[in-house]
Amino acid sequence: MKVGVLTYHDELSQGATFQAYATYRALRELGCDVEVIDLHHINKSPRPKWQVILIDLYLALSKYRQAKFRRIFYPPYSKHYNNLSELQKYPPAIDAACVGSDQTWNVSIATKENMPAFFLDFGPSSLFRFSYASSFGYPRWQIEDSNETYRIGKILSNYVGLSVREVTGQQILKEAFDIDATLVCDPTILHSNYQEFTKGLKQKNEVVCYSLAVSSNLKLQAIKDISEFAGAPIRWLGKPFFVKGTRYTYFPDFYRWFRFIARSKYVLTDSFHGTVAALLCHKPFAVIYEENGLSSRIVDLLTKVGLQDRIYFNYNDFSKSDAWRKPIDYEKVDVILEEYRKSSWNYLNGVIETIRITCNKLIK
Repeated sequence: MKVGVLTYHDELSQGATFQAYATYRALRELGCDVEVIDLHHINKSPRPKWQVILIDLYLALSKYRQAKFRRIFYPPYSKHYNNLSELQKYPPAIDAACVGSDQTWNVSIATKENMPAFFLDFGPSSLFRFSYASSFGYPRWQIEDSNETYRIGKILSNYVGLSVREVTGQQILKEAFDIDATLVCDPTILHSNYQEFTKGLKQKNEVVCYSLAVSSNLKLQAIKDISEFAGAPIRWLGKPFFVKGTRYTYFPDFYRWFRFIARSKYVLTDSFHGTVAALLCHKPFAVIYEENGLSSRIVDLLTKVGLQDRIYFNYNDFSKSDAWRKPIDYEKVDVILEEYRKSSWNYLNGVIETIRITCNKLIK
């Protein structure tokens, strides 16, 4: 059975690469022949063109390494589609289409022209459609056009399986479309380890700071406190924030990014997937998040595993807390994650089995 996956597969973002790889790996482990649906995705930049060119040159090595990672670890690609029209006119020869995970239903990320593709508005009526851990990125439905909402609702109502990553996603589907969805874990959590990236890796005496937001004095002071507590120098990943005496790596490719976290002594982050990596690698960590209304997925995850006291929204709370100094009982965390993982695998396996049985009946 051939499954095409539509997600943000070709991004520089380590988190996007992480979730895409984890989704492909899960489907392959269930015996699917997996294909990446290669729809062109444009990240529009507000910067002047000359700045974009300079940034592209600066990131050339990281982009080359990311492309190399995809060649090695991703499944085969479909033909390249420049837009939704091409995808609808020449859909890939697949039995089923899967959308997810990540914010594939965030209307501010996908271009307006391509947004219907991420609701799987392509292919014949006989195509099996399902989602895995899709996210809206917002607490409410963002499309105001009632006709467009109705059309999307009709497509979603024919999914053989519908799952989202956040409770807010369940609420949106119920309120906007009167559809019930299954809550599942992010695909990166489906796998208990990533030994294909970390085998033989030795711990290094470094505190890793992986920051997505523009770094501030809040994070700077916190990472200095952690560095002093851990007795280890700082390795700064992500956006530039040069600090004297700090080791600095700008936008490492996913492979190096994961290894930096896996070998670290301590992790400070504001990233959901950075938090996931720290949990899976059994690292002591703290999350400092400069609140913008989109932190719920980190809060939900840490609350689920009983580590909600490790997320801070200001330095005052961080400095007064002893939680980030305490060791983490990862035996307890692993038990909770395993239950979460098991229910999510049950959903995904059930969808694949339903499609496989139906396909076999059609063949007969």
